Amino acid sequence: MRKKLNCLFYAIMATLFVSCNSNSNLMFPTHEVDFMNKTGDVVNGNPLNIDVMGAREVLVCDTLLVILTRDHQGYFKIYSTNTHKLLADIGKQGRAKNEFNNPMSSYGYAYKEGNDIILPIIDNRSTLKNINLIQSIKEKTAVIASDSDYPTIADGNIFPLNKTPERQFIFNQAQLLSSSDECEAPKYYVKDGDSKREIKVFAKTVNADKAITASAVYSGGFIRHPQKDIFVEVFNYMDYLFFFDFESDKYYSIHQKGSLSFDDYLDSKWSMIGDKDVYHFSSATCTENFIIFLYGAGDYCIKAKDYDPNSTPKEILLFDWKGNYLAGAKLNVYVSSIAYDEKHKVLYGLNRRNESVYCFDLSGLVKGVQ
Repeated sequence: MRKKLNCLFYAIMATLFVSCNSNSNLMFPTHEVDFMNKTGDVVNGNPLNIDVMGAREVLVCDTLLVILTRDHQGYFKIYSTNTHKLLADIGKQGRAKNEFNNPMSSYGYAYKEGNDIILPIIDNRSTLKNINLIQSIKEKTAVIASDSDYPTIADGNIFPLNKTPERQFIFNQAQLLSSSDECEAPKYYVKDGDSKREIKVFAKTVNADKAITASAVYSGGFIRHPQKDIFVEVFNYMDYLFFFDFESDKYYSIHQKGSLSFDDYLDSKWSMIGDKDVYHFSSATCTENFIIFLYGAGDYCIKAKDYDPNSTPKEILLFDWKGNYLAGAKLNVYVSSIAYDEKHKVLYGLNRRNESVYCFDLSGLVKGVQ
């Protein structure tokens, strides 16, 4: 039996306001909450003494730290989370079964199969390659446990659901229409065999000065529960989290009360401070019990001296899988990709600019939320 591991895309709410306004752009319940500027102390990150030239993403797979890079001689650097020593440098560029051209992680998680750890990787948006990390370390080359065609659509993603192989969650991202004068809001579907039904989310496209502005409003990504069919969509420029719980067939959003909403009119500078964009949710990692989001729209970040969204330290926010805020902390250094090591209660953060990986001790923060 496969056991899925860590995923890489709230203290219980004292008051919960549910918006069901018939005039709202959102067609499912929206819970108005307050998670802004609630984080506690600064957590200091220690840089790891490892070479990560061209690093793109950090992943934690059981006792392994995997860094996805742009290195054509080895896209995947595998380290021990116990010693931080390099165990293998695998995944050359090429067309062979165990070679890659444009690898991306699949939801940022891995699973165990017996004594092996399998990391699903999507290559060229067309092939799903399941890398056996344990055997790859032994062989010092990428060992592919299995590969298959990866189902894709031109304008979105298809996420297979766990319970039934024929069941899929389909996301069609926002589209600029051919004239570029209009934007179509994202659409969401559940496909079960030959049947397909739409999950009604947006009644209409957000009201904006330009189509390109409207399309940017929907920018973001997803994170998936490591065991259950629960997805959370995050937004780069809005204080929304969308929850798609296919276990109980419930779909809803949480929204920071008082912040911009999908009902507001947005001009081309709606997401900016001066000439700089403000990134809200930019990366995520998870366990079976909680999700950790990297967040950059609180006072700690945007009121910093010489604010720069690509270099100013951000905060981390912890939520449970029902949308309750649990805890948060400020980071002392800027990172753009995060991965959580549940065994050591450590958060790894990647700074792509200076190609450094930092280690943050979260043992105190997560003590009360496990």
